[in-house]
Amino acid sequence: MAKSLKLAFAMGGGVSCGTFSGAALTEVIKQAIVYARPRKPGKNEFEEEPYDRVIVDVFAGASAGTMSLGIMLRGLVEPIPLTDTPFSTSAEERLKAQFNNAYDQLPDDKKKDLIYAQQLQDVQHVIWTQEINLDTLVPSKNPKPDEKGLLRSEAVYDIAKKYFKTTPTPGKKRILADRVLFGGSISNLTGINYDARRRLNIRPKEIKGDFDDAIVEALNSGLVSTSHRELRIFDIKFEGTFENDGLDEPKQWCRFDSRVQKSTPQEDGYHVDNIYSSQAWGQIVGTSVASGAFPFGFAPVPLTRRAHEFGNHWPEELRDQPDHIFTYVDGGTFLNEPIREAFRLASYLDSQEADPDTFDRRVIFVDPIVSPVEGEFKVPFWEDFSEGGKFLNLPNRYDIHAATPRSSVISAAGSILGAFWNQAQVKPADTVIDTRKSFYLRSFITKALSKIEPESISVEDLRKVYAACEDHATELWEHQKLPSTAKFERLLQLWIKTKKYSSQLTVEHIAPFKTWVKGTSQDKPEHYHAWYLLLVNILAEVNMKLLGKDNQAFLLPIAPLRRNQGKLTLAPLPGAALAGFAGFGSYAAGVFEVEFAKQAAIDMMRELWLIPQDVPDYKYWEVFADTDGCRELAQKVGNRTGDLPKDFVFFDDINQDEEWLDGMNRLLDRIVNILSVNSDHFGFQFLKLINGYRSIAWFLRRLDLGQKFEFRIKVKEKSRLELDGRGVLNDLKPIEIDGEHFLISFNGAEIIKIKNEEKLLWSGYHLREKDELQVLPIRKDQLLNPFDIAYANLELPSLSDFKKAKQMGNPVFTYDLTAQGKQGKNDPPLPASKWILKNMITPIEESLF
Repeated sequence: MAKSLKLAFAMGGGVSCGTFSGAALTEVIKQAIVYARPRKPGKNEFEEEPYDRVIVDVFAGASAGTMSLGIMLRGLVEPIPLTDTPFSTSAEERLKAQFNNAYDQLPDDKKKDLIYAQQLQDVQHVIWTQEINLDTLVPSKNPKPDEKGLLRSEAVYDIAKKYFKTTPTPGKKRILADRVLFGGSISNLTGINYDARRRLNIRPKEIKGDFDDAIVEALNSGLVSTSHRELRIFDIKFEGTFENDGLDEPKQWCRFDSRVQKSTPQEDGYHVDNIYSSQAWGQIVGTSVASGAFPFGFAPVPLTRRAHEFGNHWPEELRDQPDHIFTYVDGGTFLNEPIREAFRLASYLDSQEADPDTFDRRVIFVDPIVSPVEGEFKVPFWEDFSEGGKFLNLPNRYDIHAATPRSSVISAAGSILGAFWNQAQVKPADTVIDTRKSFYLRSFITKALSKIEPESISVEDLRKVYAACEDHATELWEHQKLPSTAKFERLLQLWIKTKKYSSQLTVEHIAPFKTWVKGTSQDKPEHYHAWYLLLVNILAEVNMKLLGKDNQAFLLPIAPLRRNQGKLTLAPLPGAALAGFAGFGSYAAGVFEVEFAKQAAIDMMRELWLIPQDVPDYKYWEVFADTDGCRELAQKVGNRTGDLPKDFVFFDDINQDEEWLDGMNRLLDRIVNILSVNSDHFGFQFLKLINGYRSIAWFLRRLDLGQKFEFRIKVKEKSRLELDGRGVLNDLKPIEIDGEHFLISFNGAEIIKIKNEEKLLWSGYHLREKDELQVLPIRKDQLLNPFDIAYANLELPSLSDFKKAKQMGNPVFTYDLTAQGKQGKNDPPLPASKWILKNMITPIEESLF
């Protein structure tokens, strides 16, 4: 039996690393067309015959991922012409070179599909490596008045106009299904109220009448919430038109088909438009741009939304208006769950398939920037001291400042904002796990229900279970943004067609059964036992939240992984630095990521048995290095941000201009030095960092590696000991704390792996290197002599102490030098074992009484 492979694409953000994402997903299409085959049930073996077709029918994006998916959708409807490309040969010639004999053996239809996929990969390549760069995003030091973000939104608009200005031609699509769902998350700055006050019972049902307004208002805080997270869904039918103008489908979706003229708009603005019109693509592209408009970087995006898209949650103030212009920013800010949405959209389509045995479903998720999963226990609010920046504009000035109420408030604000950000992006992993468990429970319930004796089922039982099914399914349909399946009557038809839970029923049985249900007859209808089992199983699925969900859809994640000694290991991308913006400064970085993505896709498809294990590797560059482009990016961003504090009263008020700028400069300096001194920091030849540079302290002093920790070195009063700074007037003297004297320095660290062995790498302003060992040098000031003398070198804390410190709220490393005399020139550093680590937070229960 012919079988298709249905792909659902899920893509999150990644900013410049969209180069990797776009190339990875298009490579999945290419590899699947050439090599993918169904797997034999229960075995790691493939069937002899390949998939009949590879179909893409779901796109679910967040942030910049929605922009990439928008390009993919448009490119599969009809190839986007390229006028200026870096390719010297045609798409077909490059495919022949990549796949060799495998290409020649493909049937003509698959060859045409493959060429479409290659042309789409080319478009992604050109847009992400040539069109989006620092020249277009950061044009000048003095932005125009209408440029309201750090970066030029017009740069993205110009690309959209250039590549989407021509509407596609009907009948040209390939690879795409006849019906496609495209969803993108967007964040509404206005916020929408979700009101449950009148839906909750607050008094016995025997008491009739409406609530007084005052009683309802008393529940404002308890039962009204304001949400900024939205998922906009486009339901597209490329061939034919929707029956009944799509009103039997979720009405909150935007709907397009191949009709010549759009349908007559209803009062809530609902209508169906032509997918081959500029209006349709304006909405799709505009939503994609809004989804990627990350806060502060790009200006917010205005979008016209219609009342039907919000259903019962359309703002009361706008009840007389069919539409409204809302303002949106990056969808990943509050809704960054493209995997979940891809599964839900795929479930909706798959639940309407008459024969689920005719296809396999795979959800492909790509994440170009894989963040480490680790807890953040340090709370800056509790710090007694902090690093300072420049003072009186003296070069290289570095200071330590005691905490003040104002600085503590600022630290607390940073922690709270971080908490808000993390909470806004919570993903219900527990729900996913519970759903997996529920699949097994569903099978158990089905078997148990099948043992019910027909004689025990009364006429009243059958009518009640039908009414309960209809009510619950209808409520889900009306109140869910993304219903898990079709309307109730359509659901019955689908389940009967697929013989789900009953082989006795046919579609022809539905009409007479409904007539019986609505009537008063006490005679049992035909196949009443089969109807009862079917309806009770539907009711069970509704309450277990499994309606429309399938356990046969599998996830295939793609990330920047590289095979090392037979194992896949994470290899961070060069463009991932500077929160994903570093890639915009280097054309070479973009090209490298495109090439690397192709191999990463092949590795994961082989690893998860979507293609055979003997599929050949893709040859790509092994090493990336580009300095000048990233230096230019840092300089341009620095120019653009240089005058920002003057525009913020907040910074002027707290007198933090210099510190803020210094922090920005240190961040940019970190990026430049990583890229310049050690391009292999991104995971390809990290060993050079230790062995290739015998003096790494030079640039480690200029980095902010990881979390910063406070170091206190206890010294005698009037000892004239100090921490040596660079330049003049830059040495740090002891600070008195509770009658004792301490030198204070802040240093950060990261753990790196060298040949599977963990090593600790410290960075900090005062750190130096002695005999290839990182140390904190202590110097002694000489009276009437401008040159200090070396006094002692302290070995830095151990890896085990560092790990303990990361688990504390306010860790402080202390070293006692009061009994230590001056070291000789050739003496080894003082041992790290003398550092004492203490959490400086006292819990309130120990201080109250």
